[in-house]
Amino acid sequence: MWDGYPSPTAQMGPMARNVKDLALLLDTMVGYDPEDPVTALGIGMVDGSYTRFLDKDGLKGARIGILREPIGVQSEPESQDFRKVDAVFEQNVSELKAAGTALVGSVAFVSTAFAKHNHNNGPQLVGNKLNTNGKHEIHKVGEHTVSVQIENKKVAGVSVTHRTKGNVAVRKYKTSKKMAQGNEIDAPAETNGSLVQPAGYQIAQSAIVYIGYSFFDGVDEHIYWFPAEMVVDPFTGAVEYVPLA
Repeated sequence: MWDGYPSPTAQMGPMARNVKDLALLLDTMVGYDPEDPVTALGIGMVDGSYTRFLDKDGLKGARIGILREPIGVQSEPESQDFRKVDAVFEQNVSELKAAGTALVGSVAFVSTAFAKHNHNNGPQLVGNKLNTNGKHEIHKVGEHTVSVQIENKKVAGVSVTHRTKGNVAVRKYKTSKKMAQGNEIDAPAETNGSLVQPAGYQIAQSAIVYIGYSFFDGVDEHIYWFPAEMVVDPFTGAVEYVPLA
């Protein structure tokens, strides 16, 4: 789907069960329709059937970025419906890998060229609030307030609200890397072709897994990391974290 610019309204792209069906669907959709002036842009652009482009080896060597960030205003990554869709999405990613694509980690849906990942030490920010059940504010990022829900000295969830826009989508990650040693430490970054790992990005102790809750402020992604043992139901809905490269 795209926002419609410069055409007057947004447009939804075709969807089908498989690539061949999609090509056949496109064959029926192209052409000029006097009831839809926008279709005039396609006059003279069609040359035969889209099925002629079908190639079982067409994805070999292709580089594809994976958009894992929820971008809907009312997205609820913890909901059952979201998890069902996410499971299908991950299956499709696996099929792309099997077809020979080179998947380029995670990409962020941003209006700027690059998004920075800001890593925060969750236990440090929670502090003594861990001893009191309920919802507690632990951090502010511009117009955003980050809160943590504590149940029996464990983190039951993280929520984020914007001062004027309300609730913000929160994503859940997992990793065996220690992402945040201090309050905020950057992930590894590529410099002159080499991956440079800051001191705070360290291999965790054996058998320790970290759970991260993240939100996107429109420019950067902010992630709050906790040891999995500190989180209620740590792995449900969590996806593997891929550092920015």
